Amino acid sequence: MMKCKRVSYTADFKLNAVEKANEVGNREAARFFNVDKSNIRLWRRNKTNFENCNRRKRVNRRGKPHWPELEAEINKWIL
Repeated sequence: MMKCKRVSYTADFKLNAVEKANEVGNREAARFFNVDKSNIRLWRRNKTNFENCNRRKRVNRRGKPHWPELEAEINKWIL
């Protein structure tokens, strides 16, 4: 089975996909933007996050760090 390449999308792209999905539905919007329909569903739920951030940035790409203290120490050490 072939693995698919992971892709990140800007907030503007996601908002455009959500607007299209509101007009024609999730499946048709997914075909139009060449993404999976589960992504469209997820983006529709998180629409307010995309509206409140910079449209050129890539949003909701990663979760909370597992060890925030360790990451703070590493950041301090690097700087």
